[in-house]
Amino acid sequence: MQGGYVHNLKNISVTVPKSVFTVVTGISGSGKSSLVFNILGAEGQRRYTEKLPLETRKSLDIARPDYTIMTGICPTIMVNQQELRGDEKSTVGTITGIHEYLCILYAHIAVPHVPDPKIASPRFEATQICKKFLGKRIFILSPIPSFFQSSRMQKDLRRAGFQKVYINDVFYEWEEISTQPEGLKKSPAVVVDRCTVHMNLLERLQDSLDIARQWNESIVEIYDCETSQTTEFSFSSALERMEKDTHFPPCLFSFNSSKGACPRCAGWGKYRFFSEHLIVPDPQQSLLEGAIKPWRRWGQMGLRRILRGLAKKEVLSLTTPFRDLSPRIQTLILHGEQGVFLGVIPDLEQRLKKADSFQMREELKSYQEEQKCPVCQGMRLRQEALQFQVSGKSIAEIHHYSISEIRPFLISLTFTEEQQKVTYPLLDAIFQRIQLLEEMGLGYLPLNQAAQTLSKGEYQRIHLVPYLSSELCGVLYTLEEPSVGLHPQDQERLLKVLKRLCSTGNTVIVIEHDEEMIRAADYIIDLGPKAGKEGGRVIYTGPGKGLLRCSESLTGRYLNNKERKALQRRDFTNHPFLSINNISYGNLKQVDLSIPLGGLIGISGVSGSGKSTLIFEGVLPQLRKEIKSKQFHCIKGDQNLDRVVIVNHEQLEKTANSNILITLGIFGLIREFFASLPEAKAQGYTARHFSFNRREGRCPFCQGEGTKRVEMPFPPDISMFCERCQGRRYKTEILTITFKDKSIADILNMSLSEAIAFFQNFSSIRKKLTVLEHLGLGYIPIGQTLDTLSTGERQRLKLAKALLRHSNGKTLYVLDEPTIGLHFEDVQKLLIALQALVDEGNTVIVIEHNLDVLKAVDWIIDLGPEGGENGGRIIAQGPPEDIIKVPQSLTGQYLAPLLSLPPSLL
Repeated sequence: MQGGYVHNLKNISVTVPKSVFTVVTGISGSGKSSLVFNILGAEGQRRYTEKLPLETRKSLDIARPDYTIMTGICPTIMVNQQELRGDEKSTVGTITGIHEYLCILYAHIAVPHVPDPKIASPRFEATQICKKFLGKRIFILSPIPSFFQSSRMQKDLRRAGFQKVYINDVFYEWEEISTQPEGLKKSPAVVVDRCTVHMNLLERLQDSLDIARQWNESIVEIYDCETSQTTEFSFSSALERMEKDTHFPPCLFSFNSSKGACPRCAGWGKYRFFSEHLIVPDPQQSLLEGAIKPWRRWGQMGLRRILRGLAKKEVLSLTTPFRDLSPRIQTLILHGEQGVFLGVIPDLEQRLKKADSFQMREELKSYQEEQKCPVCQGMRLRQEALQFQVSGKSIAEIHHYSISEIRPFLISLTFTEEQQKVTYPLLDAIFQRIQLLEEMGLGYLPLNQAAQTLSKGEYQRIHLVPYLSSELCGVLYTLEEPSVGLHPQDQERLLKVLKRLCSTGNTVIVIEHDEEMIRAADYIIDLGPKAGKEGGRVIYTGPGKGLLRCSESLTGRYLNNKERKALQRRDFTNHPFLSINNISYGNLKQVDLSIPLGGLIGISGVSGSGKSTLIFEGVLPQLRKEIKSKQFHCIKGDQNLDRVVIVNHEQLEKTANSNILITLGIFGLIREFFASLPEAKAQGYTARHFSFNRREGRCPFCQGEGTKRVEMPFPPDISMFCERCQGRRYKTEILTITFKDKSIADILNMSLSEAIAFFQNFSSIRKKLTVLEHLGLGYIPIGQTLDTLSTGERQRLKLAKALLRHSNGKTLYVLDEPTIGLHFEDVQKLLIALQALVDEGNTVIVIEHNLDVLKAVDWIIDLGPEGGENGGRIIAQGPPEDIIKVPQSLTGQYLAPLLSLPPSLL
């Protein structure tokens, strides 16, 4: 490739050898992603789509990257780094694709097994009803889950002739139904038929059941007039097709499909509900004292108005402790009563439905608890899907198997000659993925384990499986830091898989900062020399040995240990310790933990060994309770903590409507300053006019985003500059207001270093920007949106946000792998910043795999020995020099060479 000009790349030219493992490295912000993804990857996909039929290409008009010449490019698969967020339904099985293959397998070879008399084939529905309710008067009901969500549905039901609706154990005429009643227990149901059951009514019953199933395919309820109880029958259309010797769809066995998911929990296996004890955490408080926790954020004026309005209708004391109120008043306040009071819980449910911000949804969810679905018992599938079995096992039971246990089960199966034509290709695909997962050390994971419960290292490897199992040849794979979250042992396993891809004729290009990955590369491209405008040049290309001799390469100097600086380690002889005993959560096995306070502490261990679980689930919940109540029963020595600050991977939303200034709380100060200028006052402008998120100031054509997004089915969507504002995000008249000849849009385009000089006399702004500059982000434009930041840039921005919070020397900082996306140089800057926090008396806990960090910490707590059930124990703890003496510690084995100790101590 010649003449690359994307982002900060400066007319670069590179030659990448095919069928080799290539690493692109360089300081964070030097242009690695621009080269690998925005030029090589994008052009590989563009040229592939050009060979598709004309009708397909019409919707795939992919822009050509900005380069001069490119030859030899292959069809490209781009694998970006994924965060542990998003769909809670994702499991190990769905991410790897094994779940889908099992669904197809069960669709072809599963046989029905019906132990539950309530689960019946439609062919015998009427007969079963007669046997169970003979001589009784019954109502046949058809539940309608979307009854109150769709007015059109109600109109259709009325036109169909239904006259009564069963809601919350009461029958209503249509005229009596206005809005959804408070405290809806389950789905409303229309009355399909009313009769006294006799055997001569079989035909009528069958017709009524068929009508009921037109509105709800799988569930019919029978109301017994004598007992006033309803009985639910689940009738399987899949069983009916099986009886007729026809195939049924694989989606019946998938909890991601409405045809297979449990109708009660929609395939989640659980449901969330607002909990009374979370809403009223302290019943000893009165209503005016804040017993209702969600009401506290409304302010006293709004709260008093609500309570006084309620007190006028009911005998209610606002100063009586909540627990001393009568049960009826407690129920009235929490659940409401029609015509009297809406109720706290119904109000929260409405707020959750209408919440349009991530923060509001998360706050409301904090008042909810989870409970296993009572219908599917956490299996996620509807009952009829669970009745089909292979070798006596339902597909839900197979999902409880670990990856290594699935293989022997599938090998033990026998198939007819006709089934073999379908099953053998499916089994080959499943076995291929299982082998890949086992090679990467993940054979212990259950197939149904939720993605959000995986460690970052586990998730990173699982995410690669669908791409690496494709068995394609002559393909260019571009990967962004596949080593993220991996222990050095796991990195070795991943390297073997990537090298095998190259041996089969593929080309692998990875963006990496990890030393072992760089040293293992067949070919290296180093970009720099610095970041932003001072980067974007090719410093070195060639084998790894040549990089060590390149004096201009900052990466090469670190690999030669010429830039690494030794940091002074602390002695904890007279320091207090934080001690918590018998921690059992996840895979942790009654762990007794002691953390020295006032130091830099490293939590290490292989991926999945329990590091994050130990800190986030074992330590922090108990510690927060004690700090809040001022009780320090678990801390030996001085009461040395009064606050916890967490820097993890879920604090920043990647959104185009937020930028660095907004994240650090600076943008409001700049907008207020512009609104105070004489020209702005003359026009009547306020701070709202200088926000691209407000209609008063933003460009109306792009809604303040500066770009317009064109949705594409494949590959990723395309963004184009707004034709009206040319990417400046504001109305033209707003940009006429300037300070030192700079408009608000000009300031947003400044680099961080330029902005510090520009705001030299504004201490509140300069101070916050300087923290980012010390972390190596001086090159980045201060108006750059969060969705365009690299992983390393987002990590440092989150850290800067935490560092800006005032500390009195008694703060516990918890950082979850802060070195993700950071070059060696950036890691050194990070360590200096963390050491400064510790020097002030604070305690810093770092969950890390990076050996440079672990070598520099004061104390290591190493978990293992393996991941999953084979982990969850403390293998070693103490200074790094002590860790390397423990034979069972895998971390110690990899750390020993870096400490340069005499052989007698190793």
